[in-house]
Amino acid sequence: MSATNGLRIIKESFTNLSRNRVLTITSIFTVFLTLLLIGVFGLFLLNIAYNTNALDDMLEIKIFIVPEADIYTLNQINEKLYKDERIASIKYISQEQAFEETKKLFDKDLIDLGLGADFLPASFVVTLHNYDDADYFVETMKAMPEVYKVVYFKDSFEFTAKYSKWVQNISGTLALILAFLAIFLISNTIRLTVYSRNEEVVIMKFMGATESRIKIPFVIEGGLIGFFGAIISFIVIGFAYVKVYSAFVDSSGKDMFLTGLQLAPLKETLLMVFAGFMILGILLGIIGSLMAIRKHLKV
Repeated sequence: MSATNGLRIIKESFTNLSRNRVLTITSIFTVFLTLLLIGVFGLFLLNIAYNTNALDDMLEIKIFIVPEADIYTLNQINEKLYKDERIASIKYISQEQAFEETKKLFDKDLIDLGLGADFLPASFVVTLHNYDDADYFVETMKAMPEVYKVVYFKDSFEFTAKYSKWVQNISGTLALILAFLAIFLISNTIRLTVYSRNEEVVIMKFMGATESRIKIPFVIEGGLIGFFGAIISFIVIGFAYVKVYSAFVDSSGKDMFLTGLQLAPLKETLLMVFAGFMILGILLGIIGSLMAIRKHLKV
């Protein structure tokens, strides 16, 4: 196919979309909604995956020991924990280690206050074989006089896991419904175009036009519908993600709310969303076009 013929076909495709502008706009809007929902769903999963380690931390039990505890007391607690068969793993964090981690967040403030490691408690980070034992284990630890505080995020983890699954199921179902709707509307748009140009198609066939030459403009029309829907979806969801990212992450990339969770990197995420939207949008458009051509283009 020559460049001149290619440009003519593309121009022809734009003209046909303009003739059926109401259905074209409806189809573009449906692709936009489909990709928007898929994008929200995808970003949710991407950030969940990005924070896998942080979510795993919620299943840890952190046992803080009173700051004045001596080495003998710490060894006794450590020995008691190692003998507990309910425990799968134990990690000891000394006052010095806790201080170094705290300095990463509040370095200047700690220096200004003249604080050292002594004001922080040593701690044991514990995971259990069976989390059904967690409540009783936590109560046992809290009852120990050497224990200053016990932190356990089991409820938070279960809440996150439970409702993230609901969000995944609902979002996935709605995305599939909208994808089928987008294909249906795009197919109808192309089908009406086929009907309106039936006489022209017959003439082209008698003049020796190949079947592929007749079908290509319709496929391009579907691809263009998907392309425009993808562009609009990316603009909306990209703008929203930039706003959310700016609200939760400072210019150095640190979590401003100290939740321990992090948003997926902005640049890489937007590039991934753009590529995904382009591929999905154009595929939706082409599939819709091929369905209409296969069923209604009788030449």
